[in-house]
Amino acid sequence: MVEEVFGPLLTVQQADDAHAALALASSVPQALAASVWTRDLGARLGLADGNDAGEVRLNCHLVQTAELPHGGTGASGTGTDLSTLALHEYQRPKSITARPPRNPWT
Repeated sequence: MVEEVFGPLLTVQQADDAHAALALASSVPQALAASVWTRDLGARLGLADGNDAGEVRLNCHLVQTAELPHGGTGASGTGTDLSTLALHEYQRPKSITARPPRNPWT
């Protein structure tokens, strides 16, 4: 799987172990979202943490709320939308320094 396709598409890959699963997930330049399906949820939280995708879901997919940030990494983008965290994407601090005139009447 080397191309990112936008549409109703789901790819499923089986891995021999957690390390192989992370290697598969990290082998492509896109990193929008990933889903991990497992019976041992507690043991797989580390898999979610080790994955570079902007969103990682355990035992579900496409579950979103406005309170959670949405965005990818790598070739899938670097921006974030949804949630209050996305406001930082639209803000840019700026410094303005000014020296007042010596004689304000001239």
